[in-house]
Amino acid sequence: MASQDEDLRQRGLQTLQAGCQVAKAYGARVCLVVAGLQEPETEYVRSYATALDSLRAGAEYAADLGVIIGVENVPSNFSFNPILVYENEEPKMKSRCVVFPEPGKVEVWEEDVTPPGPGEVLCAAMKSLISIGTETYCLRGVFDPGTNWGEWVQFPFRAGYSMAAQVIAVGHGVTDLKEGDRVAGWIVHQGFFRAQPDQLYSVPDGVSDEEATWNCLAVTTQLGVRRAQHSLGENVGVVGLGMLGQLVVQYLVLSGARKIVAIDPVQSRLDMAQAHGATHTLALDVRQARSAIDEITAGKMLDVIYEITGHPAVLAPCIPLVRKLGRIVLLGDTPTPTQQCLGPGVVSDSIAILGIHGSMTPAQPSEFNPWTRRECVMLFFDYLLQGRMKVSDLITHRYSPMRAPEVYAGLVQDRSASVGNIFDWNLL
Repeated sequence: MASQDEDLRQRGLQTLQAGCQVAKAYGARVCLVVAGLQEPETEYVRSYATALDSLRAGAEYAADLGVIIGVENVPSNFSFNPILVYENEEPKMKSRCVVFPEPGKVEVWEEDVTPPGPGEVLCAAMKSLISIGTETYCLRGVFDPGTNWGEWVQFPFRAGYSMAAQVIAVGHGVTDLKEGDRVAGWIVHQGFFRAQPDQLYSVPDGVSDEEATWNCLAVTTQLGVRRAQHSLGENVGVVGLGMLGQLVVQYLVLSGARKIVAIDPVQSRLDMAQAHGATHTLALDVRQARSAIDEITAGKMLDVIYEITGHPAVLAPCIPLVRKLGRIVLLGDTPTPTQQCLGPGVVSDSIAILGIHGSMTPAQPSEFNPWTRRECVMLFFDYLLQGRMKVSDLITHRYSPMRAPEVYAGLVQDRSASVGNIFDWNLL
């Protein structure tokens, strides 16, 4: 039941269920099981986390039969608490992480992982999401002086920021989380990590690990839609239907937009946007979109347009697509803003340009703004559970983290065929 081979693990679960049925038939109160065998090619903590999942699934089945599962400790190099490994010797656990040691270069590093300290938890990564725009900008390392990019990206740079994981050990004083809990948060691409509970968000049953990896981008786009202060029935354009654009389309549907015009030269991305509520799609460069927008809106033009590409040349052609007193939301943060220009119409048409960044959430809720990062994540999870948002079909690629160098090389060369790219840490 600790095997990373899913077919073998399922056979173990079936055997456990059969044992529980035999126990019930003979009136036995306890079914004794060996939780797993430590496979030499698998890191111990990953085996431990997998076995916990298996035992929980088996326990639910056993409870329905009125049977208790007893875990037998045998010399299989498995059934011991990983925390005890550290008590009298140096750490043995190793973790891999994705690092950009210098611009244009990607490596997978190995590092020691220590046990959680007081107030901390130790987690095993399940899945992490590559932010294909942000992370390729980070990899290139080309930023204007004075930008937040230049302050944030210092080489060697640890890539990634959107993770779904499982708690495998808790430090002294931690009461909010326990071993086996599924969590998500702003965490770099790494196999094992320590964190404080307030950095993590509990993932509810019914939300998969892959869906949970979208938590950070869901907050950023949610902030963008809040920044626009939409009114019911507005006509809205979205330029750039990558990861953020796809989420914005779904939030616009929830916000009651009348017409949602998706603009992107890549047809497959437009098809995704249309499946999630875009009412119109334009497979063309934004510089060629004015006549089509005029026709779609019967000459009224857009109330709001979202510029999500982060490309400095895209802002100016967005301006003539909105009406007088319209709004442009800059959700794509270009690393070279000195190359951006406004073009005509901003002042004469009284157009508002609204910037927003994913960090703009209050540390504590207030009557004026209750939308902390945690509340935004929980709202996203609620929308997934209610079926009002969907991200599972936005995932286009899944990789082992060991393939990181080739994955990023492909994204830098051409990311048009990609939307959601997942590092599956169970493939290590």
